[in-house]
Amino acid sequence: MSYERRPREMHKATCGDCGNECQVPFEPRGDKPVYCNECFQKHKPQGGGEVVTEAAVTTEVQETTDHEKCTKQHVATVATSVKYHSSQKRTDLFIARNASQIIEEIKARLYFHILWTK
Repeated sequence: MSYERRPREMHKATCGDCGNECQVPFEPRGDKPVYCNECFQKHKPQGGGEVVTEAAVTTEVQETTDHEKCTKQHVATVATSVKYHSSQKRTDLFIARNASQIIEEIKARLYFHILWTK
């Protein structure tokens, strides 16, 4: 089974060190500085510190994408359900109206049949 990798959505950001504009594969939240590639290398801890890896960013982006997909799917499901139930209500009303007409027709035929067989 092969999986196609989607192109990564890049977001504009301003480097917290040099002030240059750069692009990052996540949406900056504003609570932490974002660094361009050069400045990131300067701030990268040398052994043991916390480093935001590409895998962590990819996971965060994937979780966001999955959440968006789930939300869109949920909205579509609710919309389909609403359409179905409103359609079902119309169908039920149609059947109810026609059923009463059919019943009246059957009663009339039975009455007519009873009159002719006497």
